Amino acid sequence: MRHLLLSFVLLISAPALFAQSVGVDHPEVKALLAATKAMRTVQADFTQEKHMKVLKEPVIEPGSFAFERPDRFRWSTNGTAPIVILTNGEKVRVKEGAKEKILNPGEQRMYAAINGMVLDILSGKMLESPEMKPNYELTKEAVLVRLTPTQSPMAKRIKGFTLNFDRTTHLLRTMETAEHDGDRTVVRYAHVIADKALPSGTFTDL
Repeated sequence: MRHLLLSFVLLISAPALFAQSVGVDHPEVKALLAATKAMRTVQADFTQEKHMKVLKEPVIEPGSFAFERPDRFRWSTNGTAPIVILTNGEKVRVKEGAKEKILNPGEQRMYAAINGMVLDILSGKMLESPEMKPNYELTKEAVLVRLTPTQSPMAKRIKGFTLNFDRTTHLLRTMETAEHDGDRTVVRYAHVIADKALPSGTFTDL
């Protein structure tokens, strides 16, 4: 029975045991960085899980996003409090529920910063940012990128990001954000499509 239990523990922990730490000069890391820089558009569905200390169960919301270089982005969730955030250059628009929200300057900066962070990840900019300390690992099916913020104000709030990229397609599969207070957010992506024309109105229609 003890041997059976040990075998089960080894089986479920295998991905972590067999992760290989590599440097930025590794061919697969170079290929990942080149692929993220080359993508012109990305669109996907996702499930967002917010794990907060004050709640016993995570808050789970489905949603979708679309990205087009250099700086157009759409993020929407369809949970109990649906929201759509559009970024087109420096312009940010937000719809909460069925109504567009009029943003004051502070809110403009806040939403722009949130979308800007995701834009930097999707475009590959954050992977090589001097404000991040990266660590790369290879598993059987993924390239794991762990990013640790090194400069304020992000470093004061965010402990780190863990990005899981498909080792073959280089598409992002999951992203986890860990905060210093113990809260964390996990986003799981599905139906990821790269370099395909996006529908008209993607970045203009709320």
